[in-house]
Amino acid sequence: MFVADKSSGLPVIQDYLHGYYVALDMHGIVETSARLTHAHFSTWLRLRGYKEFALGWAWVLQQAHGDAAFDKFFELLDRYRNVSPTVVATVRLTDEQRQHGERAVDAMAGPMQQPDRIEIVQYAPDPVHIVRIHCGTRSIEHVLYAPPLAAPATTIDHAFSWVAERFGVDRAQWSAA
Repeated sequence: MFVADKSSGLPVIQDYLHGYYVALDMHGIVETSARLTHAHFSTWLRLRGYKEFALGWAWVLQQAHGDAAFDKFFELLDRYRNVSPTVVATVRLTDEQRQHGERAVDAMAGPMQQPDRIEIVQYAPDPVHIVRIHCGTRSIEHVLYAPPLAAPATTIDHAFSWVAERFGVDRAQWSAA
């Protein structure tokens, strides 16, 4: 990818990555590496003290590091590559839970099939958990935030509670991955 200059490069990279992940999601491809989406990467950055992500991680890094933001991004990216998305629990939904759960809607492709399986994924070794909802051949990921102030550090208990509220899944149904 060509970036004309470092000062405008981060927003271009952020937009390019957004398109890349939209394409993966539309085709049901689940990457095994940590995703560089706004929600995933921003949550990881929040654990490192960065704040105010309404305008995206590129803007945050530019505000925090000025002219050095482009180089700082690649320094942080090298550290982020050490994060390992690890499935820590999985559950196959019953017919009743599939009906009870929220029907996923993809902004680009419209309604998805009803969910059939859910995984809790930890961005190890960090205390960041996501819920990956499988809907037929496609999946969506929901990044969790801890109450009361939407803290980025979460536990597996936050994920169990989130799924229980939306799908009626009892803790005893889960299998360790």
